[in-house]
Amino acid sequence: MIFTPIDIIIFIILLYFMIKGARKGFIKEVSRIIGIFFGIYISNKTGNQFIPFFEPYIGYEPLLYVFSYFSVFLIVVFIIGIIASVTQKFFEFILLGWLNKILGLLLGLLKGLIIVSLVIFTLEKFPQTLNTFKRLNNDSFLFQICNIIKNNFITNFEFDKKTSSAKTRLENYLDDKPSIP
Repeated sequence: MIFTPIDIIIFIILLYFMIKGARKGFIKEVSRIIGIFFGIYISNKTGNQFIPFFEPYIGYEPLLYVFSYFSVFLIVVFIIGIIASVTQKFFEFILLGWLNKILGLLLGLLKGLIIVSLVIFTLEKFPQTLNTFKRLNNDSFLFQICNIIKNNFITNFEFDKKTSSAKTRLENYLDDKPSIP
């Protein structure tokens, strides 16, 4: 099997995420994802309750809501980060740090594959790239893997319909636009 330049680029991206995941470990990586989701959820539910704490310092009402929301978000992410650090230290104490690193490496690989697949999904919406994608799908092994992930997971979400309509509008715009000499 011959690696194409796109295979090398994708491999470097995946390697970066794998190393990053192994360094941070599974527990910290998962806690960041959980922290973001819980931070958004709890901020949406309770963000307005913290406005009275900031009213004496901030007079502009829209800024009050933003500041309150982000304060709750940061507090939740911070608390989950502390819990993750304690859990990670416990894993290292009972000599399971190696498992944390290996699972972190695998999670990093998964994150890298998802990010490359999202890039493919986004670039695929531009009409000029269709022939290039067909060629890459035939020539590149790693591109094929990321394209399979894109086709099986990313395009099954609702935003595929929204981006398809955006792609149609972009195609119509490009068809109507006079070419530049």
